[in-house]
Amino acid sequence: MPATRTTQYDAGLRWKFHGGQLVLNAFQITKPYFTFDAAGQFTPVGQVRHRGLEASLSGHFGERLQVVAGAVAMQPRVTGTARDAGLLGERPTGTPSLFARADVNYRTDIFGGLTPTLTLVYTGARAVSVRPIAALSGRQLMLPGVATIDLGLRQRFKLGSVPMSARFAVLNVLNTLAWKVAAPNALLVDDHRRINLSLAADF
Repeated sequence: MPATRTTQYDAGLRWKFHGGQLVLNAFQITKPYFTFDAAGQFTPVGQVRHRGLEASLSGHFGERLQVVAGAVAMQPRVTGTARDAGLLGERPTGTPSLFARADVNYRTDIFGGLTPTLTLVYTGARAVSVRPIAALSGRQLMLPGVATIDLGLRQRFKLGSVPMSARFAVLNVLNTLAWKVAAPNALLVDDHRRINLSLAADF
């Protein structure tokens, strides 16, 4: 693909407190919009603008609880002559207007520090189709928002003098069935419930 130019403006505030920090930021990003044109070629067909707010919170709350959380709320919009002519929808494909994630750990005294973990992820509605669809009253085909939950356990220990960490996690605990936008007008089934076991060593 040819080299392209992106324009970005952002401004924010950061508040540090005992044990953590809170960050708030406003942004606008404008760049060429690449998708399939009427001839089926993947090419720049206009501009896409992402304007919104993002926030993050991280820190230790007390001696046991650790939280890392963030969210992005934005207005993704397509502009250009093809959009004005009704050949493109107003939403870029695959881009949610809201995305949020929170990771929470709570260290216990069980086995000297067994730590339950919780992850919450929400992905907002996303456009699937590039163009408005007459059967949908001129709207784009959209995927609804979806939320998933992961639960896990982490244990740190030593094997001889080597620090190690074992983690067991059940991802997508509720087995939420969802799709993800792989490309304009193309969907893949998102991952179902699954189990992950990992072992890490710090040499």
